[in-house]
Amino acid sequence: MVVFILSIAILLVAVFLGYQMQEDPGYVHIVVNKVSVETSFWVALIVIILGFIIFYFLLRFVDKTVHLRGQVKDWKDERKLRKLQQMTNNGLYELAEGNWKTAEQSLVNAGDKGENPLINYLAAARAAQAQSAYDRRDSYLRKALLTTQGAEVAVGLTQAELQLQSDQLAQAAITLKHLNAIAPKHAYVMQLLAQVYEQQQDLEGLKKLMPTLMKAKALPESALAQLEKRLAVADLKLAAKENKAGALMKAWHYLPKKLRYSPDVVVIYCQLLSLQNEHAALISTIESALKKEWDARLVDIYGTVVGNKISKQISWGEYWLKQRPRDPHVLLCLGRLCKADKLWGKAKEYLQQAANLMPSRTVYHELGEVLTELEEKEAATECFKKGLIL
Repeated sequence: MVVFILSIAILLVAVFLGYQMQEDPGYVHIVVNKVSVETSFWVALIVIILGFIIFYFLLRFVDKTVHLRGQVKDWKDERKLRKLQQMTNNGLYELAEGNWKTAEQSLVNAGDKGENPLINYLAAARAAQAQSAYDRRDSYLRKALLTTQGAEVAVGLTQAELQLQSDQLAQAAITLKHLNAIAPKHAYVMQLLAQVYEQQQDLEGLKKLMPTLMKAKALPESALAQLEKRLAVADLKLAAKENKAGALMKAWHYLPKKLRYSPDVVVIYCQLLSLQNEHAALISTIESALKKEWDARLVDIYGTVVGNKISKQISWGEYWLKQRPRDPHVLLCLGRLCKADKLWGKAKEYLQQAANLMPSRTVYHELGEVLTELEEKEAATECFKKGLIL
């Protein structure tokens, strides 16, 4: 319907213009440099309109011709970029598949001309590392740093990871300390630095880092707790090595309470006290620790220590046995203490029960010695044999 109405309208306008051209053709006279042109108004109007249309399309043609060179250049640039991106992708695929040399070549060829020069050089550094080409690795890392502003932490972390992989602990420590200085709250930097300190056995460095590690929650709670314990144990061992009277116990009292209640730390402390023959402190420590948390390792140590009041130790053992009637560790502990106090009958009874519940070389050896004292030679020999077999 719209097309029909439009056609009618155009037809009416054409008829009207034709009528006007016939009734009044008009007159146009143009003179330029003695050149005179005479024509009707309507012919001049048609010539002007046609000239405008020709001029418009001529301008469009010139514009497209001018821009064609730029479009060709853009097309070439885009094609080159796609090719570089494909080289990067190929390099990453090869890296993932372990084809280090091919990966390195592809990534370096893409270099800083592609969209992701930082990724290219970091990945190329990993490929070089896998080939033990440390000079090339460091060269790629330097180039990566130059390609992208603000990439110091990313590049530094990659460098530290690669240095750790190649056991370059000293270099990794330098890298991570620098990163920690420029990004003191970066959790992963602290995590790697703690790892380096541990491998270097740098206790002072770890102690200084520990508050920040805990505040930033750079490690899971369980890992932080284990690290705290390892530091506490290291402090205790260092104090024990000093060979000074009271140094070990002083170090123990400086530990936070939660660590003094940790069975793992208490066990090490007691072992060190035993080596220094600090029997009174050892007995007191174990008795206090077992009130708070039961640990069979402490019971085993307790049975090997003979204090000035062995009868009191036996009383403690009997108290534990009432709470844990069939605990082989308590039975072994009581057997040893009764043996030390020359209560041979009681020692035999406790050790036989322990052997029934937990047959082991240690139990049979202790029982064999008690039977020997009781002059039960055949039974003693049988115990020693069973111990040897185990």
